[in-house]
Amino acid sequence: MDLTKIIAFLKQEWNQFNYLRAANEEKLRSEDDLAKSFFKEILGANFFILLVLATAIATFGLLSNSAATIIGAMIIAPLMVPIMSLAFSLVMLDFRLVSYSLVKLVLGVKPVHLKIRVFPIDIIDYEVAAPSTGYK
Repeated sequence: MDLTKIIAFLKQEWNQFNYLRAANEEKLRSEDDLAKSFFKEILGANFFILLVLATAIATFGLLSNSAATIIGAMIIAPLMVPIMSLAFSLVMLDFRLVSYSLVKLVLGVKPVHLKIRVFPIDIIDYEVAAPSTGYK
């Protein structure tokens, strides 16, 4: 082989190595930004305000026997993004994003669970009982 070809090959490999290293550093920096924004978002007031409003709307929907109101509460609830990110992270095998999604889901469902324990609803109507009993 000619010396110039060897030098050109080494330069090309060195440039490729530097490009991959820079891309990896950018990825790590963006993952740190993702972690910071995740905890800032999950501890923010908007998430819990939407969750409380959705819980109240769903409670009124159950009490008034209104399926449309319950569906409206599901639309307002901020839990769709963690569910979709959990599915995406499982497909991509990104376990950091899986943990973020699970934490957000647990922090979103637990206050609703506590609300049900503190203020139980003893009214069981047709729309609530039908899916669990097979009643038509």
